[in-house]
Amino acid sequence: MDRKAYLGGSDVAGVLNLSQYSSPLSVWYEKLLEQKPKIETSYMEWGKRLEPVIADKFEQEMPGVRCRKADYESHKIYPYLGGHIDRLVEEEDGGLSILEIKTTHSRN
Repeated sequence: MDRKAYLGGSDVAGVLNLSQYSSPLSVWYEKLLEQKPKIETSYMEWGKRLEPVIADKFEQEMPGVRCRKADYESHKIYPYLGGHIDRLVEEEDGGLSILEIKTTHSRN
């Protein structure tokens, strides 16, 4: 789904003025006016490449859970709120949770 069609977690932080990376005005601009595609940085590329590796390691270290690739999910009542989920975690007892995978710079 096109990221302009919904508000995700980072957008909400910007709308509420709780982000150092965005503001209500920048979110508005990005959703309604910005036409140029965002350039994928090397960090973004490596984050995507490492995501399956990190999910596999998470599964190995958490007995009784299984990760599966997820895609876009939206709120049932407010469909304009949504996001792309890295993995859904299925637990032995039938529970379901979200695994959000982040990578960082080697200096961190």
